[in-house]
Amino acid sequence: MKNTNLVSILILIMISMLSLTTTVIAQTETTVSPTKSIWPPSHYIGTLQSYLDDLQRLPGIIDESICAANDAGYQEKMALLQNRIEGISSLMVEMGLKIPSTVNLRIIQTTITKNKICGVGKIATGYADLAREKLDAVIRNAGLYNE
Repeated sequence: MKNTNLVSILILIMISMLSLTTTVIAQTETTVSPTKSIWPPSHYIGTLQSYLDDLQRLPGIIDESICAANDAGYQEKMALLQNRIEGISSLMVEMGLKIPSTVNLRIIQTTITKNKICGVGKIATGYADLAREKLDAVIRNAGLYNE
């Protein structure tokens, strides 16, 4: 009888431990979300500022490549521009900031692509400057600028 009670107690302990382990695993899985950032928004601000700076300066550099008929330079800088546009969007999401519907970052790239002529950089830079102003306002309203 003693052995039966001891075995029953051990089985109950093992079931309790299994249940506790399952609960802890389930809680861990629900608290860590792949879309939720593990860093505060301020962690990303330097990278975002750098990307926004690139967004404003790249159209002029691309325009110089177009004017000089430097296709390799054009391709390289257009790839970087695309990377920066995607990076800005990703960083804003990571920071929990919403890009206003009035901000169209792709128009910078498509303006250059559709009008690959010397001088197009000024128009694309204008779009980049406008986007920068609007995104700066979003960042400032979130309290992430120390101006």
